[in-house]
Amino acid sequence: MELVKTVSDYLHRAFKTDISYIEFFTRIRDFKEWYEGETKWHDYKIWNGKKRKKQKHLSLGMAKTACEDMASLLMTEKVEIRCSNDTTNALLQKVLKNNNFKVMANQLVELSCALGTGSFVVSIKEGSNMNNLTVDDILISYIHGDFIFPIKWDNGRITDCAFVTIGNKDGDVTYKVMSFVYDEKAREYMEYVEEVDGDGGVIRTGEIIEGVELIEDKGHQYRTRLKHSPFQIIKPNIVNNFDKTNPMGMSIFGNAIPVLKSIDEIYSSYKNEFRMGRKRIFVKAGLQAIRYDKTDDTWIDYIDDNEVVYQQLADKWENNKPPIYESNMTLRVADHNSAMEMQLNVFSRKVGLGENFYTFNNGSISTATQIISSNSSLFRNIRKHELGLEPALIGLAEAICEYLKVDPGEITVDFDDSIIIDTESEKNQAMQEYQAGLIDKVEYFVKTQNMTREQAKQHVDEMTATGTMMEAEDILAEKYSEEMGGMNE
Repeated sequence: MELVKTVSDYLHRAFKTDISYIEFFTRIRDFKEWYEGETKWHDYKIWNGKKRKKQKHLSLGMAKTACEDMASLLMTEKVEIRCSNDTTNALLQKVLKNNNFKVMANQLVELSCALGTGSFVVSIKEGSNMNNLTVDDILISYIHGDFIFPIKWDNGRITDCAFVTIGNKDGDVTYKVMSFVYDEKAREYMEYVEEVDGDGGVIRTGEIIEGVELIEDKGHQYRTRLKHSPFQIIKPNIVNNFDKTNPMGMSIFGNAIPVLKSIDEIYSSYKNEFRMGRKRIFVKAGLQAIRYDKTDDTWIDYIDDNEVVYQQLADKWENNKPPIYESNMTLRVADHNSAMEMQLNVFSRKVGLGENFYTFNNGSISTATQIISSNSSLFRNIRKHELGLEPALIGLAEAICEYLKVDPGEITVDFDDSIIIDTESEKNQAMQEYQAGLIDKVEYFVKTQNMTREQAKQHVDEMTATGTMMEAEDILAEKYSEEMGGMNE
């Protein structure tokens, strides 16, 4: 918590921000421990009749698994951010590719599901000329919740915020604090970059970017102004019931930690069942196997010290027992499977993945792979989370375009609906609507090709000009006849 205290002290002194929310970072620390897999709870002691012995619960890691699965549903490789201006769109795609967006965005969504908050932050590389920026000058940082410090917020929306990276100066830990503050009068964002020591004191003021003079403002220096927010906060679209006035988001498993404990207890018991239930052969004291010793040319009695199946009992032998007998304990596999299934169902429901998302079979977890029904709770939760994710992705594109001084036109986000709905059925429905005259050609391509209206109209005009529209209409008519014929049968 040293980082939290250091940065919060600096922000309170520099921007007079309310730091009462900082107490929530203890919750974030707990979320992080469960996400990583092992917590203090996993270490415990039991009384064996003589003394307390240290024990450890095994971790099935379901907190991370749930966050991975939610991120896979929200931010797949098929998610596209597009500008209707084709020239600008090409520049945007280059910036995203340069910053490994497909991979890092998915990881950020996973971390925001775990810690409750994440952020895309757009900035400029050191040494860049602000008056002539190129796509290679744009940096996208992917910051997770324990390095995000809100400065000002309104109705749950963080308007001013600081982001932290950790460094080292002459052997001492330092924190680079990048703060974005909105100027109400100018209606612009100002970016402050300062290096803070372990006591929260400023030791070096931000990097100089070529072409930009650092301007003094209230004892600080800022290096850029933007109309659009350079940072975009993402949070699971659920209420932070630990502190409803807190601007930080809530982990998707924040209210499922008791269930996580039950899952790990059952998993530990399941593994222990096989360890304790392994086959043993008990041998009466004095009754031993023999082997030939080549060195002494003799036969000797022995039980191999490395043997784990045979166990010789030196205590009083029960009269009704044979000299050698085996122990076959009955394994309670079905009972454990049933208990684990029940807890996994509760867990998947609590984290927003719906019912029966996970199944437990012979000690391993498998995941539902079927198309998600549009009336399921999982479908509704995905759509709910997309309500927060979509404007963040659009805002990211807006900031990039402003840095590059280009017109984006209309910015849209296409999520991967193939995991939620049967896209083939949707295309067939669009075809039927087109044939029935309920939608025009432009709307048909909007529905079936994930195009904006501008792109679809341009596509129709190009097909008409080249004469391919007539061919496409014939194909649609033929498919429609086949579809209707199949339905009549």
